Amino acid sequence: MTREAYLALCQEIIEHDRRYYVDATPTIADIEYDRLMVQVRAVEVDHPDWVVGWPLAMSADGRTVACRLTHLKTGRSCVGLDGRRGEEFDLVGAPALSPDGGTLAYRAQEGVASFVVVGVRRGPAVAQMIDPAVSEDGRTVAYAAARGGPWHLVVGDRESPLPEKPFSVFVGPDGRSVGTVILEPGAGRTAHVRVDGIRGEAYTLVGRPTFSPDGRSFAYAADDGYDQYVVIGRRRIPAAGRI
Repeated sequence: MTREAYLALCQEIIEHDRRYYVDATPTIADIEYDRLMVQVRAVEVDHPDWVVGWPLAMSADGRTVACRLTHLKTGRSCVGLDGRRGEEFDLVGAPALSPDGGTLAYRAQEGVASFVVVGVRRGPAVAQMIDPAVSEDGRTVAYAAARGGPWHLVVGDRESPLPEKPFSVFVGPDGRSVGTVILEPGAGRTAHVRVDGIRGEAYTLVGRPTFSPDGRSFAYAADDGYDQYVVIGRRRIPAAGRI
């Protein structure tokens, strides 16, 4: 894929974000949106210098909005919260916001160091990291990071090793369960979900996982070639048609 095609794909995704978050009139299904995201993330793995930050997060009541802002002259970035600009960095990632709007977290980079920012507080410096996720109660922030060696899953102040670099991180409503989506390397890339250290089955594509309100179960849509499934925990249910 050329850089121009990558940027066009990013613009398409941003437009879908606007229709979903701002207009509340989405025009594609979640699984179709996930297919676009997998395409763009796969390109970003091979071309990290092309990466465009995903700019918007909103509270459940729509009263609090966090967005990525870039200074046109300096090229430095920050996260704005309800129109108030935060600290500027060389780069910032996609903001994550709890449903009540009380907890804001995002990835930032200054020079060669990356770190998580929660509110106005910086976390420890690492070589690489994946955008953070915030639990629904706002008490747990989770992300993946590497300090130049193996990847680790960071949940609050706790760290646990990861066998691979994750594609994304997601967290249960109360923060007790945390999962990752892994995009496996190679020409015929596949993806799998890992929750609380347990690896799920590999699929051609997996959608964004979601937890049940009590945090005890999780589910996601998955493609296996031409077959589609709804996966609930370790059980998969055939889906009659596109999800």
